[in-house]
Amino acid sequence: MTKPVVYAHFDNAAEVLLELMEREHVTLDAAVAAGLEKASTFEERLRALSKPYFDRLQQRGSLFRALVVERSDRALLERWQSQRRDAVVAFLAAMVQDETGLEPPAAELAAAALLGAFEAAVQHWWLHPDTKRAAAEAIFETVVLGAVAGLRTKGQRARR
Repeated sequence: MTKPVVYAHFDNAAEVLLELMEREHVTLDAAVAAGLEKASTFEERLRALSKPYFDRLQQRGSLFRALVVERSDRALLERWQSQRRDAVVAFLAAMVQDETGLEPPAAELAAAALLGAFEAAVQHWWLHPDTKRAAAEAIFETVVLGAVAGLRTKGQRARR
């Protein structure tokens, strides 16, 4: 494809990157949805949410990996990622609320903290090649499950 053909559909390179990022996340969301359909426990849902992200980052030559790691147009992608993050937090908050019984504001705060933990675990795994993926996933799950157990107790106390 030539630049004139691309720019006949997009105003600039940033719009091309944004379209590519959205397309890659549609694929990611489909993989997550497929995993969630099979999941029946909180632990299985947690794995269904995190595994596809790890998978895409680990694939050599993947567009997702290039867009997430390299972030060519930072301002545009950061705005898009902020909106995406809000949507993910809302989804996780519903899951946390269902699992723990927390009120919506507390569930949303917990979901934001859990997403932050996930992002930190992925970043550490990515930046430290000696860290095994299985170890990163297992530690993340252990941290989340411990947090959710504590949140369940808090939710039970709030309902009394």
